[in-house]
Amino acid sequence: DSISDTMIPLLYIYTAEVLPTHFRARGIGLCTMTSAATSVFSPFILLLDNVNSILILIVPIALLTVTVILANYTPETLDVPLPMTLEDALLQQPVNRTDTEMRNLLDSISSED
Repeated sequence: DSISDTMIPLLYIYTAEVLPTHFRARGIGLCTMTSAATSVFSPFILLLDNVNSILILIVPIALLTVTVILANYTPETLDVPLPMTLEDALLQQPVNRTDTEMRNLLDSISSED
């Protein structure tokens, strides 16, 4: 329980830093909803004891491992200004795209607006 108590403030801080201004409220709402949904379903992990008692340890460790791996692909936010537009956020992402691919992606996004 103490781990989740320390991670929830990080959810709000990091999400606000990564998302552009236009999507920030929706993004934080989506992350909060996802966090609440996982909190609702987390007690059901105890039911895995009926299947195999080791699953109670394996499931949270697997989820933590996936989270740590995915966290390595998030952009660095230290000394980086907050993105104000979707284009700023995409340029901040550590994606291996050529300049032409990035320009085409930005053009397709701006044409959708």
